[in-house]
Amino acid sequence: MKRTWQDINTLINNKRRDKRNICTLKRPNDGGVTNDPTEIPNLINRHFATVGQNLSNQFPSSKHDFREYLKYPSPTNSFYFDAVTPLEVEMEILLLPANMAHGLYLFAAPILKGARTIISKPLANIMNASTKTCTNRANF
Repeated sequence: MKRTWQDINTLINNKRRDKRNICTLKRPNDGGVTNDPTEIPNLINRHFATVGQNLSNQFPSSKHDFREYLKYPSPTNSFYFDAVTPLEVEMEILLLPANMAHGLYLFAAPILKGARTIISKPLANIMNASTKTCTNRANF
């Protein structure tokens, strides 16, 4: 198995990445070149932040609304959440770091982990009820 991963890494050149910094970059608007280390990240960010819009502008406008292509109308202002299971709650509790306190009353993680089988069902019920009724703790 190790040999397989070595071969895969060799094929995709995973170990030989060029790690040089970008020290010069061409400005898209005026064609000038900059080597200002504070301007380069802004140019890169601006490029990636506008890629979607620039690509979209290359397509002709449509006379049709996108909803016309949908088979079923989309319900407005709605979300759907799968029900949380007690097992999922237990698994999340087990992921808590042992040396940190969490939650409203800062219960220690070992206490929560020890009580996970007892508290997982009520916690799952509370979470599921809050998503069904669109309420949260502030509304109780």
